[in-house]
Amino acid sequence: PHTAENIVISTGQHPHRLDIPGTELAHDSADFMNLTHLPANITIVGAGYISLEFATIANAAGAKVTVITHGDKVLRKFYQPYVEQIVADLKSRGVDFINNANVTSFEQDDRDFTVNYDGRTVKTNWILDATGRVPNVDGIGLDKVGVDYSEKGVKVNDHLQTNVDNIYASGDVIDKDQPKLTPTAIFESTYLMHVFAGDTSDPIDYPAIPSVVFTSPRIAKVGVCVEEAQKNDLTIKENHLPDDWYRQVTKESIGDNALIYDKQNHLVGATEISDQAEDAINAFLPAIVFKFEPAQLERLVTLFPTIAADAWGQI
Repeated sequence: PHTAENIVISTGQHPHRLDIPGTELAHDSADFMNLTHLPANITIVGAGYISLEFATIANAAGAKVTVITHGDKVLRKFYQPYVEQIVADLKSRGVDFINNANVTSFEQDDRDFTVNYDGRTVKTNWILDATGRVPNVDGIGLDKVGVDYSEKGVKVNDHLQTNVDNIYASGDVIDKDQPKLTPTAIFESTYLMHVFAGDTSDPIDYPAIPSVVFTSPRIAKVGVCVEEAQKNDLTIKENHLPDDWYRQVTKESIGDNALIYDKQNHLVGATEISDQAEDAINAFLPAIVFKFEPAQLERLVTLFPTIAADAWGQI
């Protein structure tokens, strides 16, 4: 056993597995990344990051890809008009989507497999279960020491402290609203470092945390989303990026962004679909986090021509 003045639970998550007959026949994201030979036909069950990113990769590498989703939407936390462009593009590349499907079992026939759903079947060479990730809370002694947790993760207060005074949690294992991403975990661990060093006793103050899905094109966002802006009557400025001369250099045919402004005309959110959405959102990030005023924006002279220069020119 290990003892310490303070203990931090940072056990992360593991891939979810469908609780259906034949679930052992499916693979997870690690199995996909470790493939040494690409199956000719891949079926992916799921509607999130992993499903869409790996569908993009497998399709680009030459596999026939079928994506099966439980609902009628994918990437539900992203702006759906942009998501629909991604889905339409994937379909044009040959990816099949089966929506509103209740997957009931997986079966094996020699070296091939069958996905059963709603009385129908899909024949495939390889199955990826991309139905989400689950916090690693089992088998680590939480019940023994009395730490509260749920299926969503370890419960913490605004100091990342559990109900046991000297036990904290950080990263994807936490039950939280913030995106469960590596940079979020780093931010939380850095905060705890300062707490333990006596540098602060303040509660954690999360900044705007960006998210990206590495499809082709990418979709990324940070801060206030379009739907929230519409509900609160905030200003939304939209740009069709292929009209921009810099984007024409790489002949981007798909590209849009929506910039969200508060009542004081501060940039408070951004969502983009483009081949370089992740870099554009990173460029918008300082203005959103620090609520730059117009005079401060004018002081920023970027390298040109770059995506950052293009992004700053849109604010």
